Amino acid sequence: MKRLRSEGGFNFIELTVAIALMGILAVVSLSSMSKYTARRDILQGGRQLAGDLRLTQQFAMTQGQNFKLVYAPSSTSSYTIVKSSDSSVSKYVLLPSSLTVTSTGFTSNTAEFAATGAPVQNGTFCVSASGISTIMNVTVLAGTGRTTDQEVSTCP
Repeated sequence: MKRLRSEGGFNFIELTVAIALMGILAVVSLSSMSKYTARRDILQGGRQLAGDLRLTQQFAMTQGQNFKLVYAPSSTSSYTIVKSSDSSVSKYVLLPSSLTVTSTGFTSNTAEFAATGAPVQNGTFCVSASGISTIMNVTVLAGTGRTTDQEVSTCP
């Protein structure tokens, strides 16, 4: 007696090819996902830094004293907001460890605001991560203390 083959299923080769294709797609999507996550961390870290610069300025104006945002180059992903008169810490921020903060224009890695809200000096912070071309540029403008943030390809 002849046995009839069922036409409703997949054979072994078809199943193996389908699993191999799914594996290739998973590898491609995971590499894209890690780049997306790193870029998202850069953008979020830059916006966090810009917001904290504005908060430092607000502390200075509301309390009538100089405040400064200080980042420690030895720990490139953390910074503090401190009162200039007694160095009391108002806020400590730890960014994701994959991020690096650098500054240009600021003396001693410090952005300080006077009691009027004006910056003591202008300058730029750059937030970056290795292997990602996107850099978040956070600038404090002279006179007004306006803080801007934008994506750039190189840090000034």
